[in-house]
Amino acid sequence: MGDYLNTVGIGEFFYVCGMKDGASHAWLEVDGLIVDITGDQFADRPSIYVDKPDAWYGQWEEDIKHLAVHEPSAFFYGEERRFLERVLEHINRNEAAGAGLPK
Repeated sequence: MGDYLNTVGIGEFFYVCGMKDGASHAWLEVDGLIVDITGDQFADRPSIYVDKPDAWYGQWEEDIKHLAVHEPSAFFYGEERRFLERVLEHINRNEAAGAGLPK
């Protein structure tokens, strides 16, 4: 998804993997915003988070960060389109509310 978002001209997306208590979690970052489509694997987190980092992300120690690239061996590769549509819906909603991606 990050690789695709890097092709549509809305910013430079980075893949970030954080570590906390021996567990890992990955998300995308763009222009100071977090794009996380798997937050619902944690209690009390939204399934999709598109916003500035909140205190929860501050608990994760950044382990890996690089430009988001296409990974065709990803387990859920076939579902990328569905997730992308949901993320773009959130980004568009934030932009309509005046809280979209910084220019």
